[in-house]
Amino acid sequence: MRPEANQQPEAPLEADDRRQADAQWPCRKVVASFVLLLFAAGTAIAQSAAGLWQTFHEETGKPLSLIRIEEKNGSLEGDVAKIFLQPWEGEDPICMKCPGTRKDKKVIGMEFMWDFKRDGSNWSGGKILDPASGEVYDSNLWLDNDSTMKVRGYTGPLNLVYRTQTWLRHKAGAPGNPATGIWKTIDDKSGKTKSVVEITESKGKISGKILKIYLQPWEGENPVCLKCPGSKKDAKIVGMTILWGFKKDGNKWADGSILDPGNGKTYSSSVWLEGANTLKIRGYWGPFFRTQTWKRIE
Repeated sequence: MRPEANQQPEAPLEADDRRQADAQWPCRKVVASFVLLLFAAGTAIAQSAAGLWQTFHEETGKPLSLIRIEEKNGSLEGDVAKIFLQPWEGEDPICMKCPGTRKDKKVIGMEFMWDFKRDGSNWSGGKILDPASGEVYDSNLWLDNDSTMKVRGYTGPLNLVYRTQTWLRHKAGAPGNPATGIWKTIDDKSGKTKSVVEITESKGKISGKILKIYLQPWEGENPVCLKCPGSKKDAKIVGMTILWGFKKDGNKWADGSILDPGNGKTYSSSVWLEGANTLKIRGYWGPFFRTQTWKRIE
C-alpha cells in the first residue's frame, strides 16, 4: 500500500526493535486468549437453560403454565410448577391419558421433559410429554437469548413434522422493580383466593392483567364485565388489564388506577411491598380507603 502524499512511510524495524516485538508477541497471545476465554465463560453462564419458564397458549397467547428446568448429571429435566386454568378446568388436574407410571398422576409437579443433552448451542435428544394428549415427542430446545427459549417437538414418519413453542424466562421481580411478577389476590373479607394477576413494567409504570379467576359454580365459566366503562364493557375479565399508571414514589408505587370488575368502578390506588413476596394494594374513594394483600406465586 503506497503512503498518502502527506504521510511519511514507516521506517523498517531495527534488529533490536524486532527482537523486542517478537518477545512481546507470546504475551499478547496469552492476553488475547484469556480475554476470549472469559468471554466464552460469560456467554456460557448467561445462556443457561435452567430456571423457571412461562409457557403460552399457541392460539390465544395467554399464559399456560410455569415450567421449572434443572440440570442434573449433564441433562436437562423439567417439571410443571404451575398451570393457569380457567374455573371450568378444575383446580388440580390429573393426567388421565399419560402412559405408564404417570397415568392418573397430578400434572402439577410432574416431570414432563427429560434427557436433553447439550449439543453445541442446543439441547437435543430429549423427550417432552403433552399432558393433555398423553403423547411423548422427541424434542430439542435452544435459547434465542437469555430470556427466550424455543422448544421444538417432532412427530410423524422420520420426525419430519415439527411444532415450535416460545417460552419466556419467568422473573419474580424485574431489576429495580420487585413488584413485577405473578400474584395471587386474596379477598380481604373472606380470606379466599380470588384471582391471579400478572404485573409488568413498561416505560417506568406498572400495570396488571388478570390471568385466572376463581369462581363458584353459579358464577359462570368465562364471565364478562357487564358494568365496566368504555372499551372494557362486556369484555372478558380473564386477560383484562385492571391496574395501570403506577409510578415509583419512594418505597411504593402511587398515582395508579385499579378497576373492580365486580362493580365496574375505578379507584385511585397505590401499592407497596411488605417483604419480597407480599404486596399491599390500597384503593381510595374520598377520605376512605381499603387495602388488600396479594401473595407472590413463585
